[in-house]
Amino acid sequence: MTLLRSTFAVIVAATLVTGCGDSSTTFDAASTYSPESLARELVFRYKTLNPDRRNVRAARPARKPDAAATKEAKSATKEAQATTLDELIRDASTKAESIPNMTPAEAIRKMADEVGKDASIPEADRKTIADRLRGGGG
Repeated sequence: MTLLRSTFAVIVAATLVTGCGDSSTTFDAASTYSPESLARELVFRYKTLNPDRRNVRAARPARKPDAAATKEAKSATKEAQATTLDELIRDASTKAESIPNMTPAEAIRKMADEVGKDASIPEADRKTIADRLRGGGG
């Protein structure tokens, strides 16, 4: 019986040491985004905001950032979490740009529709967030 246990232990140890699968496989995080998942993330992050940080400031005119500013903004996003609703919306909109086979406008529109359906937050807040995503201010 101890020989059987020892053999089993050796087989298990050999399996654990050698590992499974191809270690060169890469994972593209952007491929996991969908309008629905981004809407759920936005609602979840909205609920974790400090209540006095949930108000949406007046919409500012959109401007196209240069490549250096975009790169800097992406690295800053990785370092710090959004603390206002404006920042959450901006972050979700930026992520929507990386959804494959969908234009950013289409992804944001679908995301706004999903947020508008979420009954876990007050109706006025859902409308504000959905309108802001669509670019209607707030």
